[in-house]
Amino acid sequence: MLSRFRVVFVLVLLILSFTFARVDAGGFVKDFSLSRSSPTNNGLISGLHRAKQSGNIAAARSIQRQLDEAQEIQTISASDCDSRIYPLRTIPSPVRSKSFGSDVYVSASGNFESAPSIATTSTGIIFAAFLVEDSEHPHRYIAVVKSDDGGGTWYPLIQITNEHNDLNYPQIAVGEGDQDWVFVSFHTSGNDVQVARFSFSGAAGEIHSIDGSSFTSKFNARIITDNDSYYYVYVAYIRSNIWGTDVHLARSTDFGITWSQIDFTDEGAEYCDIAYTDMGGLVVVAQTESGVESSIWSSRSADYGLTWSDGQIVSSSGAYPRIAASGGNVAIVFT
Repeated sequence: MLSRFRVVFVLVLLILSFTFARVDAGGFVKDFSLSRSSPTNNGLISGLHRAKQSGNIAAARSIQRQLDEAQEIQTISASDCDSRIYPLRTIPSPVRSKSFGSDVYVSASGNFESAPSIATTSTGIIFAAFLVEDSEHPHRYIAVVKSDDGGGTWYPLIQITNEHNDLNYPQIAVGEGDQDWVFVSFHTSGNDVQVARFSFSGAAGEIHSIDGSSFTSKFNARIITDNDSYYYVYVAYIRSNIWGTDVHLARSTDFGITWSQIDFTDEGAEYCDIAYTDMGGLVVVAQTESGVESSIWSSRSADYGLTWSDGQIVSSSGAYPRIAASGGNVAIVFT
């Protein structure tokens, strides 16, 4: 039984190529390599990077417009949706029967609470999003809470609800720079991926759909930002229709209002993840199949998601991949 549920860690070092070292429970190490992706236009990408780092929004948008036109990438208009943001009045107190030693509960009521996701600001503020099912709401909703003392104390912030659908798979990210926002991605039981954004205080909230395609299921989204002053927001998600199922990328260059869809592969099923490395670098990892035959696949972009490498199989078996990056170092974890 232990072999079925082992956790596999993959460490990646970025030099001239990605080097993957998979270490399993028996200490076995195997290396993989994934070649770098070349930017579609080195001159424009270098200019875009400088403009984004310095916060020159006008220059960055002008360059991005040229790049998008060359790749025929379109941005859809801001798309309102039927999910709504409201203040979260209280966090239910833990019930007496629940105990976890000296650790602190974010929430431990008699309700059904699940699927937590956290993100932190550069000053140490922690935001946590999780699903809640209770008798006061006809559908499952998302609660977001906040801590400014390292997780010792938690305060209610906002709730995301939908009158017609359950909400699922909340993922949270923080963007800091020219504008400061908290972003929460999720999918509805109506097969739509949406992104909510709100200020660090919970004010000025709004929600938009990121993919307006019809007769298509969209689910299991993962959201990140890059680290430039004028940052972009990225969502990797699974999209499925009669033509197939694969991982897609949505990118926002206006802090989560409008989104561009980038269809760059036929790979991906069920679960995916995305990480930002540096200098416009992104890495996507995906599960290739829904069943036991699944493998782990990865691809890289060097131009803020505009173009992507062909990608390759990282591991011939595995599921539920997660990825994290710090500069040029990347780690992938999967089961």
